[in-house]
Amino acid sequence: MKINFNDIKKLFAFPIFVFLLNVVLNNFFHPIYVEYRLDILTHFLGGMSIAYGAYYAIDIAKRADIIKIKNLFLKVLLILAIVMAAAVVWEFCEFFPDYLLGTNNQAKNFETMKDLIIGTVGGIVISLYFFRCEYYAL
Repeated sequence: MKINFNDIKKLFAFPIFVFLLNVVLNNFFHPIYVEYRLDILTHFLGGMSIAYGAYYAIDIAKRADIIKIKNLFLKVLLILAIVMAAAVVWEFCEFFPDYLLGTNNQAKNFETMKDLIIGTVGGIVISLYFFRCEYYAL
């Protein structure tokens, strides 16, 4: 099985959209972003989008006979591990513009930890949804 453009689009479109939404809102609409705490929404959606991409990547690997995960609990753990790793990379992507360009994506350590936790919660929510769908489909 070959990976086609549609597969790539499904893997990356939602996470890239959420990341760019976060960057645009934070840098161009900062007062609104801060006042309405939109970072909570964007990080939650980010966690969900990464979980979706991880789930889809596992499905592609399964169809290509690259990986077979029969235990749904292990599948959920793998998705959550991918979400947490992506959340760290996300925070790196916010840190480096702050450091190099003087932007204000990460004001405090507390904000960074909150963002990591909220992204993980978003991943947990969508992972539990996938778990439930697959569990009851058996």
